[in-house]
Amino acid sequence: FLAILIGTAGCKNTCNSTILNSDANTNKQAFYQNLREPIYLVLDESLWASCSIDTRAFSTCRENVEVIIRAGVNDWLKHFYEPYRPKVMIVFYKEDVPAMMVNKPVYISMDSKGCVFKDKDDDQRETNHPACFFSEADYFKIIFKEPKAITVPTASHEFGHTLGLVHPDNKDTFSIMSPEGKGNRVLPIDMITLCELRKECPLHDETWCKDTFYDICRCPSESFEDGEAKLIKKAGLVCQ
Repeated sequence: FLAILIGTAGCKNTCNSTILNSDANTNKQAFYQNLREPIYLVLDESLWASCSIDTRAFSTCRENVEVIIRAGVNDWLKHFYEPYRPKVMIVFYKEDVPAMMVNKPVYISMDSKGCVFKDKDDDQRETNHPACFFSEADYFKIIFKEPKAITVPTASHEFGHTLGLVHPDNKDTFSIMSPEGKGNRVLPIDMITLCELRKECPLHDETWCKDTFYDICRCPSESFEDGEAKLIKKAGLVCQ
């Protein structure tokens, strides 16, 4: 068991309509993760099913998958001030998730069938998304379609869904939650959106770009819609 302190595209019908609420009858969060309570990610062995059977290569391949998923989660957590950073634990067996958890565990796996779900007419439909997020009664589920779909931005996007975030209405946004995959990192405005929804949100950096680890060549300056190209052209910058 490996516990790591490291502190979402396509879906069931929850990506654009996730209910942001908690169950008033229990202490268990019904629809999103409580950021002040531990969050458990359970990595299924299907994630490294395509790895070489050679012992050394297999170990490296598996570790790379863990590193990518951890980096995607950390893309959110690094915005929180370290003493208040949410705790995310990575384990490999559902038995390693403690009983009576406040938060639902997040099961992460890979399925070559991809993202198949029932639409409003109760018909099964497959999407071309590289990954999917499902919200079930007792757990969350993230499914990657294939090995090359396991990337840091995709892991970050799907983890954002477990935090209760949905796709922005504007598909041209550079938010990490963009359904079009235009965002490749969690932006400060993503954190602001998250913490406006999560009242239990720990202390975090609300600065947009100035004096943060972002620089003007990498980060939109005013809104989701201020993309890198627009900003660079406006400032007349030459960026590497």
